[in-house]
Amino acid sequence: DLCGCQRLERLPDVSALTSLKELDLSYCQRLKRLPDVSKLESLKEYYTYSPNLQDQLPERFGARGGS
Repeated sequence: DLCGCQRLERLPDVSALTSLKELDLSYCQRLKRLPDVSKLESLKEYYTYSPNLQDQLPERFGARGGS
């Protein structure tokens, strides 16, 4: 849970986190780019409520960022 991390600007590669089930990047105002989660098949919940990141959400999570 990284929700509300005001200083977070970028994340490292998360592709090795194959058991990750939830990623909450809500209200990370400085985050400019979402990490690539296309290979994380166990990821079921993915949240971001930052307007500048909504269009970067993977299609399988839709516009609201959760399943």
